[in-house]
Amino acid sequence: MRRIDRRLATAGLAAAALALMAASLFVGPARLTPGEVLAALRAHDLTNSIVMLRLDQAMLAFVVGAALAGSGAVFQGLFRNPLADPFVVGASGGAALGAVCAI
Repeated sequence: MRRIDRRLATAGLAAAALALMAASLFVGPARLTPGEVLAALRAHDLTNSIVMLRLDQAMLAFVVGAALAGSGAVFQGLFRNPLADPFVVGASGGAALGAVCAI
């Protein structure tokens, strides 16, 4: 089996993430075509509001996913264990306590 170049894999995954973020602008209760999305970015109407809300959601999902991936990589590097998870040091219990206090 041939090894995949890391730069090529990273570029492919980044392109896939951007393509999925762009595709998320078209899918929803109000189906929009690519032309409507581009027109909505220039205009200030209801469609613009829909597109901007979807764009905010897509960007937030991307940032949250990146943060979770980064924290998982930190745990694995800190413990030098590829199977490390937040239960190892009780981080998930602390997060649950914080959620209960917030609620």
